[in-house]
Amino acid sequence: MINSYKLKAMNDFLIKYESAHHEQQPHSFPCTLLLSPSQKCNFRCRTCVQRHTSEELPPETLKKLEAILPYVTLVDFVGGEPLLLDSFDQVIDWGSKYGCKLETVTNGVLLNDRWRERIVENMTNIRISVDGPLKKLTNTSGGIRT
Repeated sequence: MINSYKLKAMNDFLIKYESAHHEQQPHSFPCTLLLSPSQKCNFRCRTCVQRHTSEELPPETLKKLEAILPYVTLVDFVGGEPLLLDSFDQVIDWGSKYGCKLETVTNGVLLNDRWRERIVENMTNIRISVDGPLKKLTNTSGGIRT
């Protein structure tokens, strides 16, 4: 493993230093990466603010993000349903490689044995979106599968 723990500690110190001294041009890296690689989803909930396009960030764009991961403490996947993403496995691997905490939100419908194992082994936090306790309520609130 790359010694990203030292890089994260140095970056954290630099962030605090630059903040305390009101640096106009910081040299630190972000410590949290809020990543929305896609808006793809298998539901169309009325309460959801996502656009639900089928586009994903291109692999070359995600590859560029890998360069800052040694400095990042937390990667939080937001946007559409992460289990639909072609790149989700790769980003989980990168996060684990660089010692990042990984979080996401999912509707849970696509959680199979493989995904459950990957999530338990690699994710720090997973949020399950539930629109209602009963199928009838979920369907009326718009949690309709596509």
